[in-house]
Amino acid sequence: MSYQFPDEETLVRYLAMLREVLVDARFRAYERDPQMAALLDAVENVPDLLARFSDMDTAMVEGQLETYERRYLNGNPNYSGILRNGPRAGWQLKWRPATLPDGT
Repeated sequence: MSYQFPDEETLVRYLAMLREVLVDARFRAYERDPQMAALLDAVENVPDLLARFSDMDTAMVEGQLETYERRYLNGNPNYSGILRNGPRAGWQLKWRPATLPDGT
């Protein structure tokens, strides 16, 4: 499979935005859904670490996900398995232009 990445500045902006969303969602989740907060806790730093990959401890990230999976998913590797084995087929959304009922 081939991937297309934006220029570095655009990628960093989206990664920074994604991290802020994760942090905000995590704080809200602590009030209502501790399980979701724990999952967000495990991945909050991933966007930042992707932007400085040489500092990333991939074993730590995978370990945090495995801890979450043991606690909340009966050990099923829903997330850590993606890091080990790659994404499932069709994981990306493909956007298509909208069509009208008459096909235009």
